[in-house]
Amino acid sequence: MERREGPAQIKALKPDTTLVTISVGGNDIGFSKIVTTCAALGAQQPTGDPCRQRFKKNGTDEILAAIDAVKPRIGDVVTDARRHSPKAVIALVGYPSLVPDSGKGCTSKQVPFADGDFSYLRNITVRLNQAIADEAKRTGARYVDTYRDSIGHDMCASRGKRWIEPLLTEQGALSPAAAHPNAIGIIALAGTISRSISHPSG
Repeated sequence: MERREGPAQIKALKPDTTLVTISVGGNDIGFSKIVTTCAALGAQQPTGDPCRQRFKKNGTDEILAAIDAVKPRIGDVVTDARRHSPKAVIALVGYPSLVPDSGKGCTSKQVPFADGDFSYLRNITVRLNQAIADEAKRTGARYVDTYRDSIGHDMCASRGKRWIEPLLTEQGALSPAAAHPNAIGIIALAGTISRSISHPSG
């Protein structure tokens, strides 16, 4: 359940609903715009960390500040879901690894981030996931960690191994599924979610 479409989806919840899975946070901080901005800057300046510098204002990182600001709203989504479906298990689903967990860049022309911005984008995903996990704990929801299982299957991985599609196609055009799970990824992540819900302590 993505928060941007929350009002429409929240109406689908019923008093006898038994499971609610929620994916929230990425749209709230404008992650798609962040990724495209970083890619554009990386194409112009492939070394250094132009994206990190772009989002730094007066010593404050705008994206990390946005994550801190959105944190309470994540909890509000859980509260709304519980109000509609008080008997349901509510699971907050974290985000998978989009770029290498090592923080090192890749040489693929399909992922045109600057060398120093790979670690920056990795840290944003980790920070957002931590905010989601914190709110899950605070509100009594379950947190589903999709990051751990997806390490090594990021957009830099080879075709057939990656779960996340790179930003550009092999022909250099913007991918219609840029930074989103592909078919392999959807199946794998669904398995992670299913296992986590079935065995929350595992």
